[in-house]
Amino acid sequence: MVKREIKKAMGRTALGAIFVLFFLLVSPMSVLGDNTNQQISLGSPVNGSLSGTGAKDYYYFTIGEGYTSLTVQTYNTEDGYDFDLYVKYGDYPTTSDYDGRGYTSSSDETVSFSNPPAGTYYVMVHSYSGSGTYSLVATADGGTEVTALTSGEAASGSLSDTGDKDYYSIDVGTASSLTVVTDGPSGADFDLYVKYGALPTTSDYDGRGYTSSSDEQVTINNPQAGTYYIMVRSYSGSGSYTITATVSGSDTTPPAISDITVTSITSDSATITWVTDEPSSSVVEYGTTTSYGSTATGSDGVTSHSVTISGLSAGTTYHFRVRSTDAAGNTAVSGDHTFTTSSAVDTEAPTISSVSASSITEDSVTITWVTDEPSSSVVEYGTTTSYGSTATGSDGVTSHSVTISGLSPGTTYHYRVRSTDAAGNTATSGDHTFTTTGGSTVIELTLGSWSSGDSLSSTGDKAYYKVYLDDSYDSLVVNLDGPSSGADFDLYVKYGDLPTTSDYDGRGYTSSADEQVTINDPSTGWYYIMVHSYSGSGTFYVKADVTGGSQEDTTPPAISSISVSSITEDSATITWVTDEPSSSVVEYGTTTSYGSTATGSDGVTSHSVTISGLSPGTTYHYRVRSTDAAGNTATSGDHTFTTTGSSGPTELTLDGSGISSSLSGTGAKEYYYVTVPSGKASLTVETYNTGSGYDFDLYVKYGDLPTTSDYDGRGYTESASETVTINNPQAGTYYIMVHSYSGSGTYSIRAKSTDQSSSSNKIALCIGISDYRYINDLSYADDDAYDWADYLQSKGYSVTLLIDSQASEAAIYDAIDNLVSSAGPDTWVAITFSGHGGFQSEGGYSSSAGTTYGGQVDGHPSLYFAWDADGNGHGCILDNVLAYHLENLQSTHVFIFFDSCRSGGMDEVAGSSDSGRYVSETCGWDEYGYDAPQYNNGAWTHWFLEWGLIQQGFSNCETTYYYAAPKYNSEHSDSHPEEEDHYSGYFSL
Repeated sequence: MVKREIKKAMGRTALGAIFVLFFLLVSPMSVLGDNTNQQISLGSPVNGSLSGTGAKDYYYFTIGEGYTSLTVQTYNTEDGYDFDLYVKYGDYPTTSDYDGRGYTSSSDETVSFSNPPAGTYYVMVHSYSGSGTYSLVATADGGTEVTALTSGEAASGSLSDTGDKDYYSIDVGTASSLTVVTDGPSGADFDLYVKYGALPTTSDYDGRGYTSSSDEQVTINNPQAGTYYIMVRSYSGSGSYTITATVSGSDTTPPAISDITVTSITSDSATITWVTDEPSSSVVEYGTTTSYGSTATGSDGVTSHSVTISGLSAGTTYHFRVRSTDAAGNTAVSGDHTFTTSSAVDTEAPTISSVSASSITEDSVTITWVTDEPSSSVVEYGTTTSYGSTATGSDGVTSHSVTISGLSPGTTYHYRVRSTDAAGNTATSGDHTFTTTGGSTVIELTLGSWSSGDSLSSTGDKAYYKVYLDDSYDSLVVNLDGPSSGADFDLYVKYGDLPTTSDYDGRGYTSSADEQVTINDPSTGWYYIMVHSYSGSGTFYVKADVTGGSQEDTTPPAISSISVSSITEDSATITWVTDEPSSSVVEYGTTTSYGSTATGSDGVTSHSVTISGLSPGTTYHYRVRSTDAAGNTATSGDHTFTTTGSSGPTELTLDGSGISSSLSGTGAKEYYYVTVPSGKASLTVETYNTGSGYDFDLYVKYGDLPTTSDYDGRGYTESASETVTINNPQAGTYYIMVHSYSGSGTYSIRAKSTDQSSSSNKIALCIGISDYRYINDLSYADDDAYDWADYLQSKGYSVTLLIDSQASEAAIYDAIDNLVSSAGPDTWVAITFSGHGGFQSEGGYSSSAGTTYGGQVDGHPSLYFAWDADGNGHGCILDNVLAYHLENLQSTHVFIFFDSCRSGGMDEVAGSSDSGRYVSETCGWDEYGYDAPQYNNGAWTHWFLEWGLIQQGFSNCETTYYYAAPKYNSEHSDSHPEEEDHYSGYFSL
């Protein structure tokens, strides 16, 4: 086993390597590749394909002893690509580590061995250049076959001479023992050998029977789940024999339940405890009748059980019974019991009294009131009983005081008060009124006319006026004619609101009572005026005048010299001239109804508007429109132009049928479209059958042709084979552009889709990283992701896969955010991570990294290494930051799986106790996860997914964890899987 940890090279050689431990899974020493990892049988061909240069497929097979030759070959290939073949005994080959290889300049390769030893052979098909299909077969001459046995059923065989051997195998699940018995001929001495996972020899076995007779027996107690191999060997003599292998079960007695009690009863919760005589699970069924209907769960594998039930109704009698299942699957259920929750909480709103308004000024007031219990302080106010504005004061008080500011002088306001207690009960008062002081009335002036005469009676008094400007003028001039002597009046002017002595657009404040304010280039609308007594009293007059202005312009611009230029396959430029400054608008479309608009500069006489996003080879109608400063609009007649390029995009179908084409050089483009019906979980568009020496990119957009800067999805690697997947596509037309980033060449293109689940809305994200950019690689993390994707798709999930370089830090967070935005309250969500992991310090982060996202729940800052992790504080998915991205996930049925080192420190992602999330973690916060080459998976993925969910068929995650964790721990005693179960009931996928 190899721990899932990383090495970061110091310099360019491995001699200076240091180890940095991560929290992801661990892989074997060899790194698996891109696609297939498949077991094959001798003589049975399989078909495969590689998508481009560097792609790899893997296979493996086992042979017995005595074979004189072994041949592995690829065939049924075509011209245009070069595949090589590598074979290695006992481990996966690489391009530099193999026992045999075929590497001619074609794709038909052969590797042969003479007298191959018994055991497992691993095969890699590698694209040296190009993409295409192939067939693969392994054949062998001589040797002995391995016969599969069925438990309890005898099989017959014979050995013809001393040293002869026969081989058998038997599959074992959960069992207490495996017993193998031979009944051989008298006068001969046959021996019996048994080994787990590989063919036994006379020196390598888990058990053997080697008496001096031909009747032998081997018993393996508590056998591992998997395949055991058996060898019957003639120590001396010959003859016929029978062989029987029997797999025996174990515990059939359910736990004994006792001491059932109910404690900590509140208005909405209660805790149930009980004891069993052996470790078992903790389940409570409960409800208001003996039909129960709800379940709550606690710890597995315990004898002292405690389950807290929440979300109950106050003052209600509940029936319940407890249920415990032991490791052998035996279940005990108690009789019926009851308890009654306590009475309901406060439902009475506060009582409001003594509402009053005080400290009234021309622009503020203080509202006070009293409540009979601590509560909040809110005032709703406005000039009508619709209110419209609010002001707030202290919470949790009985004496309330709220000051409202920014009011208008001399104005009557309506208000009411509102208080909410700690239980959420709200009381609202009836309507009340108050009137601000000052500014009794705002008097409207007529331009060019003096006011009728008003007076200010003492220092500090004010009077207000307003005047409306309905046109553009050079200036607004306001004059104040005050008392002839003994007073000092000041003049203030402000646009749109009453001025104050500190807030104005213009003021006159000499030491006399005669003032003037000029506003240059005034805006259209209301100007407000305040006359203020700085000192003294007396009668005054106010007048507002304007200067400049003109007769109203009613003539629209004259449009001329309309032309179109710079026509390409997706754009055109429209130009024209007007006789006065005006706006620039083009209406365009494929009919005279137009339907689209493009705009240019305002206030110009030479107009130019570029239209982009057009379709190639298409005739467009257009007209231009210009509006001057006075609002007069001129519109031209209809004109047309035709874009360059082909007549239009080519249609693709969703059945995966390909279309072949080519691009002639850098910058060339071709367009396609595909119609997507409703109810699709994904749309995938891909280019394939490409060669080397050119780089084509792929762009997809809904409802319109994409460009290199406007698209819904794109593929832009350094090859010409690209893939774009749109999850949960809209029903309608998607447009596709194949664009040559560099060079020319041929390609094929196809589109396909997947259906949404008919039973429920299920979405999944599966991440697996084996080939890292900067740190050391793993072997099986990508296989984990593919296996999870296959399983979840079989359960009706729409799956998004991020493999190796697709799983950068940014791409993972984008995928998480897309998943969160796509999931509703009823959506089932699954997220699986396989790869490297560790403490934050092991990724080059400080222990306080990400604390602005909520801090550490469990005190163990862990992280997941994305593809671009460098060990220097970049490219990692921190536990608390990931939890922050999941905060707005509405779903309450969420499965999160980590196969990685240190993953026990990722508890933050489980969310609150009622989040509905089930989180499975490979190991403790300071432990390792492991790759398992014997399973071609991460070890925890194998035991939880492959063995538990698939082979054993367990229906829920709690049961799977209960049985899989000991299996895993028996192989890795320093690693202990953990689960965070915040789901009410058993969690199923």
